[in-house]
Amino acid sequence: LKAVCFFEGSVGGLRVGAPVVFNGVRIGEVADVVLRYETTNLTATILVYIQIDPQRMKTVGPSTRSFEENLKLLIDHGLRARLELESIVTGKLQVSLGLYPDRPVRLVGSDQKYPEIPTIPSTVQEFTKKIEELPLEEIAKNIAAAAEGINRIVNSPEMTKTIQSVSLAAEEAKGLIENLNNQIQPLSSDVH
Repeated sequence: LKAVCFFEGSVGGLRVGAPVVFNGVRIGEVADVVLRYETTNLTATILVYIQIDPQRMKTVGPSTRSFEENLKLLIDHGLRARLELESIVTGKLQVSLGLYPDRPVRLVGSDQKYPEIPTIPSTVQEFTKKIEELPLEEIAKNIAAAAEGINRIVNSPEMTKTIQSVSLAAEEAKGLIENLNNQIQPLSSDVH
């Protein structure tokens, strides 16, 4: 059973024979990876053809529908494909299928020979996009302003005077406590 997925961005690390998994269970493999270049609008699309092995799945209940009909029902219930790391060490990718009903269906529809499974960005792509959306320049300016403010306070003449005052107050308190101890000791020996 063959299907096609259109992935945006790089598919570096994806190879023919890479696993196709559904919620972590291997159900097939990548059959082919093709770059399609459109001369009319000068765009490139990456087509990933996958083969699903029906022997790796067990169907329960009556099923008179074709693969395409079942696939359409699954897509209506949220079936989406995404690229995930197969191995962190090697950087190899796999195609991961799962149910994401909250994600909209995005179909390219340029290959009519095989049914299309909609794709969603990988977790790495989503993380990268969030990092790109951060106002890094503004954050850096705020950190620099905060550091400058702390530096002004720490090195201000007022802070130096405050530290000296606290130091003098501590010395005076120490002297006062020693004086009290000297006066209390004779009193405590008189009580016994």
